[in-house]
Amino acid sequence: MIYVAPGDSIPGNNAAFQLTRRVHCSPEPLKLSLHEVIGPCKSNVINGRMRITKDRIYSFLIPWFSDGAFALATTAAPLLALRFGADAMILGVMGFAAHATRIPLCLTLGRASERVGRKPIAVPAICVAAAGMLGLGLSWGIVSVGVFYWLLAACAGALYPPLQALVGDVSRRGQLRKNLSAFNLGWCMGGGVAALAAGWLVLVGLPLVAYTAAGGALVAAGLMIAWRSKPAAETQESTGPFPDYPGSLLLIARMGHFTGFFGYSVIRNVFPKLGQDLGWSEPTIAKVVAMVLVGQAAGMVAASFSSWWRGKLWPQLSAQGAMVAAGCGIAAASSTVLLGSCFFAVGFALSVAYSGALYYGLSSRKDRGRNTGIHETLVSAGYATGSLIGGFVAQFVAPRAPYLVLAFFAAACMVWTVSLTRAQTSKRAELT
Repeated sequence: MIYVAPGDSIPGNNAAFQLTRRVHCSPEPLKLSLHEVIGPCKSNVINGRMRITKDRIYSFLIPWFSDGAFALATTAAPLLALRFGADAMILGVMGFAAHATRIPLCLTLGRASERVGRKPIAVPAICVAAAGMLGLGLSWGIVSVGVFYWLLAACAGALYPPLQALVGDVSRRGQLRKNLSAFNLGWCMGGGVAALAAGWLVLVGLPLVAYTAAGGALVAAGLMIAWRSKPAAETQESTGPFPDYPGSLLLIARMGHFTGFFGYSVIRNVFPKLGQDLGWSEPTIAKVVAMVLVGQAAGMVAASFSSWWRGKLWPQLSAQGAMVAAGCGIAAASSTVLLGSCFFAVGFALSVAYSGALYYGLSSRKDRGRNTGIHETLVSAGYATGSLIGGFVAQFVAPRAPYLVLAFFAAACMVWTVSLTRAQTSKRAELT
């Protein structure tokens, strides 16, 4: 037994303050068993671990199914359009129109989720996306493919800013990187597996790819509804300062993030026409194009199990250099192995930039909805400009010219990164 005198506290117990108040109000000592003192502490720790584990599982599974669904649908859309006679320019305009609409949704709904909540926006978005995927499978022409593709991009713009902010909301201090790693692994691995699977589903029929996507979206919606998420407690520890990374790292990562999705868009949206011109079958096109998603998944695995990329410039600079090399390689290669390898390199580099942009944007507990809105806006802007410029250049300049444009953009990012870093180094030297 433990005797607690009036005014005494119980070290190590989260409820000590309340017990002290009770003792202080009583003139008699309080007699407690060891179980009564230690039990609540042990229970709180176990419950905390269970909650963190549950949040991490949902952070992984929801993007696994949602991005897997989008990967299937975006594999089917350009192939369906090609069946209806689309050329590279039509494919580019289709992607541009869809993702240009996504931009304002990312900017507004990320911030709106701060007021109305994350799920009231995210759950309807993924449900409407499932309906759009069903419609995509029933498409009867280029216009119908474009309309349903536009709907899917709009739903993605509504879904991901609040979902990413929700992952940040439930993350206690020290858990943000782990939960974001689970999120990144989920969407990249789910998308990569689904994109590869699409190469075999196409053999059965393109509509089946879209219907399977709708099923995956509905599973993601069910998981989101079932997730009883609670914001991390605002304790003194959790409200303390997060790691203070230089603001330039966020800007540099966002530049690479935008450029990576520019290349991703050209590969996913415009390359299928080049693959058709090379005489490839639809399953071959789907499998080779899927390598950009496989590269993303590999990059996310590398970024998730170590902090080697955090707070350092060289990973971002290396990612930009890899995009330069990959763009030049795509412009020159013709074999499935070489092109697939270059697509893999683009995906891997994109994952490094994406991880940095998202992590540095969420490291502060302020304006998470706004920062995830900016993050997803850059995804949409990269996708829209990649589709439009890539489709135009492929149609009116040369089928391989878009990949040289990617290399040029990535090289410009490298020059800007080096210039910015030198300017900040010189400024710090003057201050000291």
